[in-house]
Amino acid sequence: MPRRFCEAGRNQRTTDSLFVIWAFDCPAPATIKANLLGAIEGVPRVEQPDLIVVPDKIVAQSGVYLETVRLGQPGSQYRQALELLGQNAFEQLLPEAIEVMDLGSNSLLAWFTWFDSWLRQAGDRLVDPISYLPPDAVFGRKVP
Repeated sequence: MPRRFCEAGRNQRTTDSLFVIWAFDCPAPATIKANLLGAIEGVPRVEQPDLIVVPDKIVAQSGVYLETVRLGQPGSQYRQALELLGQNAFEQLLPEAIEVMDLGSNSLLAWFTWFDSWLRQAGDRLVDPISYLPPDAVFGRKVP
């Protein structure tokens, strides 16, 4: 197969930006889910955080990000096909307002995978994250 890198979303790019909250600690996953559901109750989806990350614990998806993951981008062929099912069926495809994943030590990997997939759909905004690092900085060393 020919190698083609970063060609996702050529026909339809993501135009939105992500709203990500980082935390250093949280209660048990069921408690954080209940707390987050209470915090976003009544908040329009477009104003809700897209991802909430607690390294080594959880990653939560909500907001427009969760809607896009489940229903596709507005105007996409996939979403238009879902909309033909009727508003009732369409709304049933959306899960709760927030989805909390108890991922433990895999939480950063999951966040990075989801973030990378979003960036690839962003098109020309895609950059190599390493390019932001100072070229002369030392961030660690190899242990002999």
